[in-house]
Amino acid sequence: MHPGKLRRSHPCLQSGPLGEEHHGRISRQGQQAVGLQSFTASRQQFEDSSRKVIVLELQAALETKPVCGFPQPTQLRQVIRLAALTESNRPIYAGPFPSESAMVERVLFVDHWRATAVVEDASERDRVGWYYVRVVRTNGQLAWSSPMWFEARRA
Repeated sequence: MHPGKLRRSHPCLQSGPLGEEHHGRISRQGQQAVGLQSFTASRQQFEDSSRKVIVLELQAALETKPVCGFPQPTQLRQVIRLAALTESNRPIYAGPFPSESAMVERVLFVDHWRATAVVEDASERDRVGWYYVRVVRTNGQLAWSSPMWFEARRA
């Protein structure tokens, strides 16, 4: 990726249905590249709708053209301008279904994915409570977290 650099990667890798030795994992990372070791050739893996996501934090200009793809089992390399990813995501395919494929998601700028909120709970302090976060994006789509459980502090 030039010009620019990879600042951080955040893996969001599904743990199942494969055994521990076959979980997806980050295999390498530097300022110019990140690699994912993935086991997608397992029987019926394509029916599982498994998601292997790596969120990349980049320091780059919109003219930067990172190379996306994979070396195995079918080699695929595709160059996509970051500016093109401000409008929509981009699927890449190694061949007809069920060949390997990937989705390069839209670019999000830092002020669009970070938020801060403070909530004060006025209910009884000696009970267990739960909360979840619900977000309404600027385009109207919804997202929400799993419940987060809280217990009263013991003095």
